[in-house]
Amino acid sequence: MFLSGYPIGKRPNEHTPDIMGTNEEPWMTRGSITFLYNYITKNDKYTNLLEYGCGSSTAYFLKVFNLNVTSIEHNKQWLLNVKNILPNIYLNKW
Repeated sequence: MFLSGYPIGKRPNEHTPDIMGTNEEPWMTRGSITFLYNYITKNDKYTNLLEYGCGSSTAYFLKVFNLNVTSIEHNKQWLLNVKNILPNIYLNKW
């Protein structure tokens, strides 16, 4: 799979990247990432994504799939941190 190229956040020390996504992928199980990757790449009609909580998944879906992403985030400081990491070219799609 492709990585976003924009590491966001820090995973816990006990994190296992072969089971969970890295800080350049959504923080969900490897099986979920694979499922979404295969589903979205086979169904190019999808252009919009709604996510609860922004972070590495935001960068991943913006860059890897070129989707329009709407994030619902409760932590304003975290939102600003993510915004500062993402290149300006993605901000108009987020």
